[in-house]
Amino acid sequence: DLITAFTAAKRDEMGINSIQDMTNFTPGLTYSTSTDRITLRGVGRTTNVLSADAPVANYDDGLYETFAVAAGRSSLELAQVVVDRGPQGTLGGRNALAGSLEETTQRPTSSPHAEFRWTVGNYGHLTAEAAVSGPINDVWQYRIYGNWDYQGQGWINNVVPGRASEGNNVNEWYVDAQVQAHFNDHLDMWTKFQSAGWYNPSGGPGDQAAGWVKLGGYPSYMWSVASTVPN
Repeated sequence: DLITAFTAAKRDEMGINSIQDMTNFTPGLTYSTSTDRITLRGVGRTTNVLSADAPVANYDDGLYETFAVAAGRSSLELAQVVVDRGPQGTLGGRNALAGSLEETTQRPTSSPHAEFRWTVGNYGHLTAEAAVSGPINDVWQYRIYGNWDYQGQGWINNVVPGRASEGNNVNEWYVDAQVQAHFNDHLDMWTKFQSAGWYNPSGGPGDQAAGWVKLGGYPSYMWSVASTVPN
């Protein structure tokens, strides 16, 4: 097995902001942004069906998941991303043929900490993210992270009267809340709540010509919970 690890500090230093950037520094790693499929040494999934067994296992804080795109989250959110090349029946706890991609989030801190980042890009692209963490009392600690990603202009200007620009019109948010406790030398507890929502005005380039329609004007949401009680 060969391992490549990207810490938050190293990602900021090297300018790694996505999985696509990680492929430049990880031998044997390739990623398709259009299908969210990752391959290691040429072996990867050929379908996005969730019930299909993926040759590359993806873990978010030790919890198995089928999507790889989450590994490209901000360094303010992720403490480390580890790429393991080779069968992971032992290290990952799952018989993944090609390897695994493991994400570890930043954890609550014992002292108060807060950080805010604001990024402005082309096509009216704005990204705002913030993290706050610290102690609640002598036993409990917390951390809250939030991200809002917005792009008001598409990459392609639609010359048809009354039609908006197309391609990467984005309006998405993501929240991660954690609590952890140290009760004694034999009992610790950690729980994470995740939620995300997206209200994207359009799909990719040409979506309006293809008849892409936003369902009733309603946003989409997802949420998940992870928890451990180590002994």
